[in-house]
Amino acid sequence: MTTAVIYRRSLTSFSRWLGDRSDTPLPTITAAMTQAYYNDQMAKGTLVTTARWQVSFLKRVFQRAMDEGLIARNPFVLCRQEKRTVPGREPFTLAEFEMLIKRTRLEQKADWEMMLWLGLCTAARLVDCSRMSTEHLDVQGWTLIYHEKKGRTDKTKLVPVVEPLRGAIQRFLARGGSGPFCPSLHHMQSCVLSSTFRKLLDRAGVGTDTRVQGINRLRARSFHSLRHTLPTWLESAGILETTTMAITGHRSVKAHRGYKHHEIESMRAALEKGLEWVAAHASSGEGKAFRFEKHKNQDACQLEMKWI
Repeated sequence: MTTAVIYRRSLTSFSRWLGDRSDTPLPTITAAMTQAYYNDQMAKGTLVTTARWQVSFLKRVFQRAMDEGLIARNPFVLCRQEKRTVPGREPFTLAEFEMLIKRTRLEQKADWEMMLWLGLCTAARLVDCSRMSTEHLDVQGWTLIYHEKKGRTDKTKLVPVVEPLRGAIQRFLARGGSGPFCPSLHHMQSCVLSSTFRKLLDRAGVGTDTRVQGINRLRARSFHSLRHTLPTWLESAGILETTTMAITGHRSVKAHRGYKHHEIESMRAALEKGLEWVAAHASSGEGKAFRFEKHKNQDACQLEMKWI
């Protein structure tokens, strides 16, 4: 859902609530009315975040009316909003992540498999993962440098590429791939990507549980859960929180220019250690999903994680 759609719905919601009063002059709308509108929305089970968006946008609309001299005061300024704890997304368990990978392979959905590796190994958001391409890849240093977009922000982020993402990208390049890593998903809007991923979750039998808030039902799992999964697994592997923050946090262009080689290598080592922990705790026997292979690369002996 685009920001413009959310704004339009906010105006429509308030207009419908006003009913016959929707055509009355703006100065007749009082703080008591805006408070009553907000209270009614919450009573209907509107999500806290949705109600906050609505009030915030309507407050800006009436502020513009004040700036143009149409009204003397902004009635939404005095609107008191509730402070509720919104249920957060839960991380995927290792078993759930394996089920998702196996499902993408069963359905031969290579782009969604790549999306899962990108989301897990970079902690990037859904749209950011779908937009990643070979243009963001530094093969020499095996790092991804991309613009992280959320709302109006546009920040540059650098993440070391480690196994199993490195292997997935190498297979992509070996097939002659160039441009977007997930070409069939590259131009999809966020709402379409989210809907498609929810259907993948259902087919894989993963994260179908919901949390109830008012009359709304929230999924405990979504693609955004991968942003919680990586820190959870790194913590389980004993990685320092400061290193995890460097991997999943926000970085400006100026900050990237100040990156030191040892800082990047520290993040790389943390990711490798964390994913090595994942391999050690993966399902055993015939269903084992991960294995490590040692091979010689010039003078170095590297450890790689493969997906079976």
